[in-house]
Amino acid sequence: MTRPVFATCDHCNEIFSVKYKETQHPKGIKETYFTCIHCGKRYTSFVTDDKVRQMHKKIIRMRRGNAKTQELMKLQTEINYRMTKLKQELINNG
Repeated sequence: MTRPVFATCDHCNEIFSVKYKETQHPKGIKETYFTCIHCGKRYTSFVTDDKVRQMHKKIIRMRRGNAKTQELMKLQTEINYRMTKLKQELINNG
């Protein structure tokens, strides 16, 4: 069993246990988020699309195949960049 994750809300300063939720957006985009149980402020954890999910599967396969650390780090950097870009687009454009 996994340990609970706790967060402190930036809006109301209350501590709460994080319950991740997922919502679908157009173009295959999935948003994972949680909300403060005290005031309802929403926090987007990460945003993925089909390409990010495929790259993530590739990393899993590469780890099973004992890929070089440099290759894994390069692909993870690409994933992080794409996810950051998707998150900003979602925040800016809704």
